[in-house]
Amino acid sequence: MSTIELKYELFREIDSINDENLLHKISSYIKNQLHITNPIAPLYDPESRAYLNEESMQAIEERMNGSFAEMWSAYLYLSMAAYCHANGNPGMGNWFQVQFQEEQDHAKIMFNYIIQRGGHVELKAIDAVPTTWENPLDVFESTLAHEQKVTSLINNLFALTTQENDYATQSMLKWFVDEQVEEEENAQNIIDNLRMIKDNGYG
Repeated sequence: MSTIELKYELFREIDSINDENLLHKISSYIKNQLHITNPIAPLYDPESRAYLNEESMQAIEERMNGSFAEMWSAYLYLSMAAYCHANGNPGMGNWFQVQFQEEQDHAKIMFNYIIQRGGHVELKAIDAVPTTWENPLDVFESTLAHEQKVTSLINNLFALTTQENDYATQSMLKWFVDEQVEEEENAQNIIDNLRMIKDNGYG
């Protein structure tokens, strides 16, 4: 077992301790013995229990769990992949499978950030997603509309961190702000190409 794995195992064992003084002593001992200096340590430091801004943490968890959130988006894109494969568009199906993987990666970024900042992640049920569309153009128009909604939610979250002076979360979210520009551009380019070829069967 590596030092990192041992550290997490030990921290899980003491997670239920409510005595702050005892918790602080155990945490100090573990840090001294394992030479732990990374950001997970404040999770067990009484002075650092609010390491992640509470408002930001709740909003990030909603981005992971709620409608139009990262895990829901992954589920949506996998559904779109299934639709495309079933309707004889394997290339489009593969494209959506890549998007499915990317959305899972986005969720992991938020998951790891909450953990790193001393928060606690609560996973919730994923709402049902659409399963049918009229044609490939309809699929990608739905994709663009979805990404525009996601952009709006990311912008609202970024605005919240500005209001709360949560600069660390702002830094993390900057990547998502830039990513959304690319996501919308990619969907729009495919829509433009589909509209250009219409239903002539070429391209």
